[in-house]
Amino acid sequence: MDLFNYCYYWEAHEAWEPFWQYVGRTSEDWAFLKSFILLAAAGVKVREGKHGPMRRHLERAASLLDELNADIFTSAIGMSPQVLASLARAECADLLGPSATEVASPFSPADTVQPEYYGAIVVY
Repeated sequence: MDLFNYCYYWEAHEAWEPFWQYVGRTSEDWAFLKSFILLAAAGVKVREGKHGPMRRHLERAASLLDELNADIFTSAIGMSPQVLASLARAECADLLGPSATEVASPFSPADTVQPEYYGAIVVY
């Protein structure tokens, strides 16, 4: 999670993928890990200026998060998965706004990240 929280999206994706491949495809753990892999992929896409793929990744992640059992996963991420799904959808709407082609990337290199902006996804 530190990799993700410090905007190392590709590295976070690579770190989660072996665990995702290990758990069964029908488990909630699979959906949980897949949602975070998709959130990381969205971070990569927004940096590349590819807003269409970014939006698809955020929507797919939000859909997976909506289906998770909040009693199980809330303590892992410090909020219910459904709240995180809402934040992903809100971020997508904020980034794309009225004209997606004019939106600049809100992400900065890790040394300039503002903690209040990225504090929404924290593992305790």
